Amino acid sequence: MALARRAAPWARVAGAVGPTLLAGVAAPAELRERYAEAYHALAAAGVDLVWTESHWDLAEARAALAAARDTGLPAVATFTFGDAGGILAASSGEPALACLEAVAADGAAAVGANCSLPGAPLADLLARAAQRVKVPLVAKPSAGLPGDIVPPEDFAAWMMELVRAGASWVGGCCGAGTAHLAATERALRQ
Repeated sequence: MALARRAAPWARVAGAVGPTLLAGVAAPAELRERYAEAYHALAAAGVDLVWTESHWDLAEARAALAAARDTGLPAVATFTFGDAGGILAASSGEPALACLEAVAADGAAAVGANCSLPGAPLADLLARAAQRVKVPLVAKPSAGLPGDIVPPEDFAAWMMELVRAGASWVGGCCGAGTAHLAATERALRQ
């Protein structure tokens, strides 16, 4: 926390927690309790907002979001969607748009996708969500996997497509390094 504040004193600092991978095994109340411990520790450390990310299961995402909101801080919820023939969905089967609508209705301050690839399916999802979801949309896609990382300028071009589609909070996930984020910042400034 102190390092983040020192590195970027003007920025809001988020505390993030990913999935437990206990969806379908643990009851929603147990999941919420597990998340509550982590989110309250982040809140006590002084984060400005809490982020529940990389969800593959809507029920787990909702339990995590409920625990995050219990801190009193703004809470963001993002999913890692799979591509099934050009349509994004959670691995638990729910369509991506339904997932975003559900967590937005549950009180998320922003919703979106992380760790998904930034191609046309994600841009299409964001465009549809922009018409139906009344909170900011997040896009934090991957830049690829080891041995197959897209160049920073290509990543930045993808990010601009996602911004045009409706994303207002952008960043990078797996494979996206400082060069990718710097290229995205340059593209956004233009």
